[in-house]
Formats: sequence, C-alpha cells, structure tokens
Amino acid sequence: KGYFYEDPEFTINDVPLNESDLDAVKFAANTLLQFKDVEMFREFGNAIDKIVDRVTLSTNSKHPLELNEFVQFETAFSVGGGEFLPDLLQAIQKSVAVYFEYENFNSNTVKPRKVCPLLLKEYRNRWYLISYDLIKDRITTYALERMRKLELSEEKVVKPHHFNPKDFFRYSIGISTNESEFERVLFTANDVASKYLQTQPLHHSQCIVKQNELFTTFELEVFVSEELIRSILSFGGEITVLEPASLKEKIEARVKMMVGNYGIGN
Repeated sequence: KGYFYEDPEFTINDVPLNESDLDAVKFAANTLLQFKDVEMFREFGNAIDKIVDRVTLSTNSKHPLELNEFVQFETAFSVGGGEFLPDLLQAIQKSVAVYFEYENFNSNTVKPRKVCPLLLKEYRNRWYLISYDLIKDRITTYALERMRKLELSEEKVVKPHHFNPKDFFRYSIGISTNESEFERVLFTANDVASKYLQTQPLHHSQCIVKQNELFTTFELEVFVSEELIRSILSFGGEITVLEPASLKEKIEARVKMMVGNYGIGN
C-alpha cells in the first residue's frame, strides 16, 4: 500500500536534462556568477554557488565541462553605490522620501538632496536613480556612485502622475533623457557599418529607409544626447548624419575638435 517508480533505474535526484540542456544551464549560471559580489545580490551568493555546483556535478563526471576553459565572461566591475540599492528599492516600494549628499560630476561640490525615488536603472555596469527632486521640483537622474550618507525617511511622498517607468527611456540612448520632443535622426552607413548596425542597432526604433550595394540609410526616433553623439562618432567616417541639421553641426564640431587636438592639417 505504497507508491513506487515503474522504472527501477529512476531517481528523483537525477536532473532530467540532456547534455545540451546542461550546457545552456551552466552557461547561464556562470553568467549569473559574475554578479554574486554586487551588494544587492550578495545575500544570494550561496544560492548562486549551489546552482553552479549542482550543474557541474550533473555533468558527465568522465568528461566534466570546465566552462572557463572554453568561454571567457566579461567581468562586471563595480564603481560603487551598489550598497544603496536595497534601501532605494525599499523606498520606491514604500513611496517614502530619501535624503543623501551628492557630489556634482562637473564641479565636485557636495550638496544635500531630498528626493522621491522612482526607478533604478543600470547602464554599462553603473547604477542610476531616477527620482523626483523635491527641492528642484523636477525629475532628476542621480548616479549612485556619487551619493553619500543615504537615509530613508518615514515621510510619504506622492509620485508624479505623469511618470511612467516603461515609457521614460523610450526615446533615450543610454541614461540621458530630455524634456523636449524626440527627433527624427537620419543617417547613412557604409556596407561594413550597416552590417554591424543591423545586428547591433543604436536604438529599438532603428529602421532601414533605403538600401543599396554601397550604403544603407537608417532612421531613429530619439533624443539627441551625448550618448547618441558618442555612438555615432565611434563609427568614424563610416556614418554620415543627414538630419537633423543641429545634430550634424554637433558632429562636425566634434570632428573639428579632434582634428585640432591631434594637429592634423597644420
């Protein structure tokens, strides 16, 4: 009057995955392993280790899969500020104000801030807080690495009704936002840059307007930001901006500055 497995070889401890499944799981586990020392995820460090160990043990012991011998993962370097993530997340969930001191990037001056935290965003291994600054009376972005002496209050705050985290970065490249309207950016790329851009688009709105054997014309709907300018400049002469004229002028000014810095043409 009990239960038994019809297959005498079956054991609940076996992982019902084939070799390809195990490879995929181990690849994912090793990717996750890169973040185990980030402050917010540190409490899950043991769990991450157990996942990696379990997958390793489940692999054929005669031919163990030592992933590090075949794959090199990019190391995520932390520049600081990760220790504030749990408190800021709690403040967002509870809708309470937070206080902190903030070091300005340009002037290096430190000033007190009081904000209503709205959203945490990661960009290139750096964490940013999108918040409604209760002193400036506007939505402001702060880098966690430049925060000091963060304190949570018990003061309830009302989030701006117009703020939508899903749409806030809709027209952004990187972390920059703009209170003005987005712009239609038109540019051409040669064959080499075109192939790259079709696999690694600059923005999710990117689409092809025209294409021939030599050039491809792309269109974006984005804010004109520093990240956009630097992304375009990273392609050197492989990209030519057509519209808007203001962006074209900014690119030309940067190129002239680069030429002057290296003494080209003197």
